[in-house]
Amino acid sequence: QVTTTLMAPKRLVRRRVLTTEHLLYCVKILPQKCKVAACGAGESIVIWSLEQGTVEHTLRTMIPKYCNLATNCIMCLEWVDVEGTSIISGGYDGNVTQWFIDDNNSII
Repeated sequence: QVTTTLMAPKRLVRRRVLTTEHLLYCVKILPQKCKVAACGAGESIVIWSLEQGTVEHTLRTMIPKYCNLATNCIMCLEWVDVEGTSIISGGYDGNVTQWFIDDNNSII
């Protein structure tokens, strides 16, 4: 005879959802600074503070077009440094862009 005992979880699971208005194609975490960056169909990169759960920056391409996978969709990104001062992104427009963020939390 087999007896199955269901155990209660040892700890409570919490969930936080960070939302954009557009489809996302890539999400990267910068654990050293507790930040997350996401990119996709909105021709932009959104950077959140994981500690606060708030948007710190929205980086947009200069001439946004409505993404249809043949225009300016940003398909991938990567943090350049562990300080979170630069991101590299690439997309269907054929460009690789380096974004710079200064210490005052503004885009340079």
